[in-house]
Amino acid sequence: MKPASGSLVSLRVGATLLAPLTARGRGEAPLAGADSASVLALRGTQADNLLGLKANDQVAFSRDFNDQTRGVMAAAAFVDLKKNLDDGVGGCVSRRVQAVAQTDGFFVAAYTAKFEKEE
Repeated sequence: MKPASGSLVSLRVGATLLAPLTARGRGEAPLAGADSASVLALRGTQADNLLGLKANDQVAFSRDFNDQTRGVMAAAAFVDLKKNLDDGVGGCVSRRVQAVAQTDGFFVAAYTAKFEKEE
């Protein structure tokens, strides 16, 4: 069965990027204009890397991870993740910015992504 638009897989990808934005009342400040653009200049590259699993390259995929996360995403886990995404929803074909904010000292960009096998 093909996942519908807004599928659970999309939400799993989005959950990592959206979680800080859903925690209202904890120091969140929406960003716009030049502030938003400067965050997107950095976060856009990171999002493309995560959503696209670029070139099936674990090193590139995990380059923005901290040491703990990089340790969990060993080569075998990366291969499994890539296979599950390819089999389930396919590659990311587009993404759209939903929100940009600063939350508790972190800059967050939230995206909606479309995948090859979505209806």
